[in-house]
Amino acid sequence: MAKYISKNSHGNIALIGRREYNQSIEEKIKAINSLGGRAIYLQADITEEAQFVKTVKEINDIFGEIHGAIHSAIVLQDHTIATMQEEDLKAVLAPKVQGSVIFYHAMKNQPLDFMLFFSSTQSYIGNIGQANYAAACTFKDSYAQYIENREDFKVHVINWGYWGSVGIVSTKEYNEQLKKVGSKSIEPLEGMEIIVRVLGNNVNNVIAMKVEDYILDGIGITKKEKDKLYPVSIPSVENDIISDTIKEVEDFKIIADEKSFEEFIKFGRMLLLSKFQKMGVFVKKEEIWSYTELKYRLGIVSKYEKMLHALLNIMKLAGFIQIKDDKIQVTDKIENEDTLTYISNVEKIKDKLMYRYPDIADHINLIWVCVNAYDKVLSGKENYLSVMFPKGSMKLVEKIYGGNELTNYFNRLVAKTLKFYLVHRLATESDGYVNILELGAGTGGTSKFVLKEIEQYAKNIMYMYTDKSIQFCLESQQHFSSQYPFVKFNSLDIEKNPLKQGYKEGGYDFIFASNVLHATKSIITTVVNAKKLLKKRGILVINETTEFQDFTTLTFGITDGWWRFEDGKLRISDSPLLSLESWEKVLIEAGFVNVKYIGLPSKEERKSGQHVIIAESNGYNRYKPINVIQSEDDNSDENKETWIELINVYQNSEDERFTYFWKNYKDNKYNSLKTERIQFRKKYRNLNKNEIMHMLVDIEENTKIEVVVAGKGKPILLISGFGFSAFQWKEQFNYLSEEYMLININYPGMGLSDSISDFTYEGISKVFIEVLNLLGIQSEISVVGSSWGGIIAQTIAKEYSDKVKKLILVGAFSEYMQSRENSLRDSLKKDFTNIGEIERYEKLQLNQYMDMDISTKYNIFSKNNFSTENISPYVTVPTTMIKGTEDLVVSKENSQRLLELLPNAELFNIKNAGHLPNYTNFEEFNDFLKKYVKMY
Repeated sequence: MAKYISKNSHGNIALIGRREYNQSIEEKIKAINSLGGRAIYLQADITEEAQFVKTVKEINDIFGEIHGAIHSAIVLQDHTIATMQEEDLKAVLAPKVQGSVIFYHAMKNQPLDFMLFFSSTQSYIGNIGQANYAAACTFKDSYAQYIENREDFKVHVINWGYWGSVGIVSTKEYNEQLKKVGSKSIEPLEGMEIIVRVLGNNVNNVIAMKVEDYILDGIGITKKEKDKLYPVSIPSVENDIISDTIKEVEDFKIIADEKSFEEFIKFGRMLLLSKFQKMGVFVKKEEIWSYTELKYRLGIVSKYEKMLHALLNIMKLAGFIQIKDDKIQVTDKIENEDTLTYISNVEKIKDKLMYRYPDIADHINLIWVCVNAYDKVLSGKENYLSVMFPKGSMKLVEKIYGGNELTNYFNRLVAKTLKFYLVHRLATESDGYVNILELGAGTGGTSKFVLKEIEQYAKNIMYMYTDKSIQFCLESQQHFSSQYPFVKFNSLDIEKNPLKQGYKEGGYDFIFASNVLHATKSIITTVVNAKKLLKKRGILVINETTEFQDFTTLTFGITDGWWRFEDGKLRISDSPLLSLESWEKVLIEAGFVNVKYIGLPSKEERKSGQHVIIAESNGYNRYKPINVIQSEDDNSDENKETWIELINVYQNSEDERFTYFWKNYKDNKYNSLKTERIQFRKKYRNLNKNEIMHMLVDIEENTKIEVVVAGKGKPILLISGFGFSAFQWKEQFNYLSEEYMLININYPGMGLSDSISDFTYEGISKVFIEVLNLLGIQSEISVVGSSWGGIIAQTIAKEYSDKVKKLILVGAFSEYMQSRENSLRDSLKKDFTNIGEIERYEKLQLNQYMDMDISTKYNIFSKNNFSTENISPYVTVPTTMIKGTEDLVVSKENSQRLLELLPNAELFNIKNAGHLPNYTNFEEFNDFLKKYVKMY
C-alpha cells in the first residue's frame, strides 16, 4: 500500500511496526521512496500508549500534520477453544482491542481526512481455530463504528478476506488450507483498488473477499442482492423545519380537559365489565376462571384471542380482576356501591358524557356500539364491518380521525412540518418542484389540514394521495380535486414493494402517514418500502399514537387489521402500536438519520402518548428481489414471497433418510449439513414420491418451527406423540407419500423448533395452523394424532373445524395422569417388550429428543393432567380411533371413555399391536388409513 501511495500521490508515509529497523525494512523503504514519495519507519508497539503517542509526535515533527491513519496491526495464534490458553487469547486481542483504542486517542486530534481500519471476514465467518481472532476483529469493527458516531472525520472498515501473496498468511500452508475451504487470494492490485474505492465513497464498512459461492451463501450473502445508494439531489433541511414547527406549536392552544379523559376511561372500563356480565362472567366476587374455560364460556374464536387477552388486561387495570398464571379471579370491586350504581345506569351516563363533552362524543358513541357487539363479533357470528360501518356508512368513524382538539393538534403539526419543508426548499430554488406522497390517506382526516396549509405552493408541488383502498381514493378525489387540482389520487399497498405497483424509486421528497403504518404485518418491511420511494435526504413524517389506549383496543380491536401484526416484540403489549422507542429503533435500522419527534407541549415530550416523528433518509437502500413463481393452486400475493431454510437430508437409501438422521442431527447441529435459501412453495409441491423435505419455517420473527413434508396429493397432517420426531411416521412417509402429501410438524421447543410463550393446547394448535397456512395448504386436511398428539389433533379439529375433513386418533386417551417423562418411557418399553418389538423401541428412542425444561413447561400448562374432557365433546368432524389390542400405555377403559366423549367417532382395533401401531404394525395401519381417508 505504501508503494501505491508513493507512486500515485507522492505522499509522505510513516510506517510503524514492532520490529527493530533492519536491512529488510531498509530495502523496502528505499523501494517506496524510489516511486516518488517519502517514507520513514518508526519502531513502536501499538499496545503501549506512551510509546505510540511519542511516535505520533515524532511523525508530526518530521512531516507535520497527519491527514490519514490506517490501523492494520495483527497477531495470529490459531487454537481451538479447547486447547487455547489465556495467553493465546490475550496476545491476539491486544493489537486490535487495546491497539485500536490507543490508535484512536493518539490520532483523534490530528486534522484527519479519514481513519481506516483493516479487519477480517472472521468477524462474520469464524473459522475453526480462530475464535480469538474473530473476537478481536468483531471488537475492532464495533469500535470503528463508535468512532464514526463521535468524530467529524470519516471512519472506514474493510473486512479483508485472504491475501495469498503478501502479508502474515501468505505461506504455502495457509494457501493450501484456505483453498480447501473455498477461499481465493486477493492480489495486491485488487486490494489497492478496493481501498481507493472505499476511501472515495461514503461507505463505512465493506467486506472484501474472493470465495466460492457456497461460502457467500453460508454467511447470508447472495449475488442477487442489490445495494443502491441514491445520489444527493436535494438539500437537508430537517433541522430547520423542526425548529420552525416547534416555534409555531407554542402558539397552538389545546384545552386539555383531564377530567373528561378520566371519565372517558372509566366509562369504557365500566361498560366492558357490564358487557362481560351480560355474557355470563365476572358477576360475583372471588369468581375464578382459567383462561381456557373463560374463552370457551365466551365463545371467543381464535382470531380474537389477542383481543381477549387485551380486554382482560384492561379489566385488571381497572381493578375488577386479578390474573396470576392461568387463573383469573374477580375482585371485591365489582360489588362495591360505585360499581353497581354505575353499571345499572351506564346508558344514562353515556348520554350525559356525550352532552357534557361534545369534543369526544363520537369516541364515546363508538365505544358504546363496539363493546355492545362483542358477544356477536368475538364469537364470529357477526362481521365487524356491519358494526363499525352499518350499511357501508362511515358516519360512526369519520370524526374519530378529526374533529376533536387533540387529533386536530397532531394533524396541524403534520401540516406545519410540510409547510416549513416547502418554505426552506423553495427559499433557495424558487422554481423548484417538490413531490409529496401521503400514505394511507383514508377519508382525508389529515389531508384536509395539509392541503389547506400548502395550497399557496401549488405551482411547485405534486401531491400524491394514496390508500390501500381504491374506494377511499375515488371518494376523496370527488371531495378534494376541484379545490386542489395539484393533487393526484392512486391506490398503494405499502406492505408490498411499491416499485412493482408503478411508483418511482427515489421519486419523492416528502412522505407522510397518519395513524396507519402500525396496521401492517411487519413494520420494518413497511418502513423500508416507504424509504424506497424517498430521495436521499428526503423526509418521512409519521403521526402515531405511542402508548397503549383503552379506546383504540375497545373499538378498533374488533377489526381484522388490528391484530394482524407478526412482529410482536416491536409492538406495545396487547396492541399493534409502537412506543416512541420502538419507532426510533425501527427507523434507525431501516437507514433513517436525524430521527426527531414532537409531542404535546403540555407534557414531558417523550411521554406525550402521541407523537409526530420526523426522519431523514440516508439514501441507501438494500433489498432482495424475489423471483416470484406461482404455484398451480395458489396465486395470492401473500403466499408468493414466503421463504424457508431447506436442510438437505436426501440419501441413497429410503430407510437411511430416517433411521439415524435425527440422532446425528441432534449431536452435530448444523455442522454436517448444508443449508440453503430456496423458494420452497413450488419445490415442495413437486417432490418425487421418494423425496422428503425437511425445513425450518419462520412463523414470526425469531421463531422457527421444524417441518417434514413428503409426497403429493391431498394433505395428511401427522402429529407425533410427546417428544417424538417425524421418525415415528417413517413407514407412513415411505408408503403413503405415493398418493398423499404427508406433513409432520414438531412441537414448539422440541427438536429444532423454537420455543413459544403459550404452551396451552390452543397455543400449540395455533402454531400448527400457522405453519399449514405458510405452506399454502388451504384445502381440508386429514389430521392423524398419536398418543399425546391426539389431544392436539382434537384441539385443531375443535378450534379449526372448517380446515379438518376427518380425524384419526392413534393410541389416544381421555386422560393421562402420569406426567414424568421416565414413567411414560417405562410404560412404552413394557409395551414394546410385550409385543416382541424391543429393537424397534430402542431405535425409536434414538430419534426421540426433547428439552426437559420445555417438557416441564408442557406439564405446567396442562396442570400435570392431560385430559380431553373439555375438548372431545366439541369435536364434530368424522373421527376414528385406532387402538392396539395389546396397548399397555392406555387402558381399554380409558379408550372407551374417549370414544364416549367424542360425538362422531368409531373404534378400529389392530390385533397384536401396542401403543404405536403405526410404527410396529404399519402394514395393517397403512391399509386402514388409506381406505379411511378415501372413504369420505
